[in-house]
Amino acid sequence: MTAFYDASAHLVRAEDGHELGRFPVEREGAGVAFAPDGKQVAVGSELGSVALYPIGADTPSHVIAAPPGPASVLLFVSGLLLGGGNDGALRVFDPGSGALVAEGPPGTGITRLAAAPGGHLVASAHNDGSVRVSALPRATVVATLAWHTRQVLGLAWAGPVLVSGDTAGHVALWEVGDLVAER
Repeated sequence: MTAFYDASAHLVRAEDGHELGRFPVEREGAGVAFAPDGKQVAVGSELGSVALYPIGADTPSHVIAAPPGPASVLLFVSGLLLGGGNDGALRVFDPGSGALVAEGPPGTGITRLAAAPGGHLVASAHNDGSVRVSALPRATVVATLAWHTRQVLGLAWAGPVLVSGDTAGHVALWEVGDLVAER
C-alpha cells in the first residue's frame, strides 16, 4: 500500500493491518506491483523512478529512472515489469536487471494496465478515453479502441473480452478474441 506524504510503500497483513515490510522510494510512493511469485515488489515514486525490491530486503536491487511524473501504473506479466505514466508511453523492463526492454509510442497519460490471459497482450487505459492493446515484449500497438469520451479508470480481461469503464459510468465490452488468437 502507498499513502500520501509517505516516502515508502508498506506491506501489511490483510487480517489485521500489521506492517510486515517497508519499501522506501524518493518522495511519495505513487504505485506498487508484486511479481506473481511474490518474491519481488516494484514501487513507483511520485518523481517517476521505480525501485525494485526483493521481498524482505531493506534496499532495492535496482532503481529504474523514468520520465518526469508519477510512476503510478505498474504491472508484472510474463517475466516483465510494465510501467505507464503521464507521457502515455508503455515501457517494458526486465525486472531482474532493471533494463528497458521496449517502449511504446507516447500518448495521453496511462491510468490502468491489464494483461490478457497468456500474457502476450496488454491493454492500457488512457486519460483521453482510448484503450490501446499492445503486443509484448515489444510494446507494439496492435489496436486502439476508441469509444469512451472520458478518462478510462476500469480495465480487465475476461478471457478474450476486454472490459473498460470510464469516469462517466459507461462500460464497454471489447471482443478482441482475434487479437488474442493471433498471439
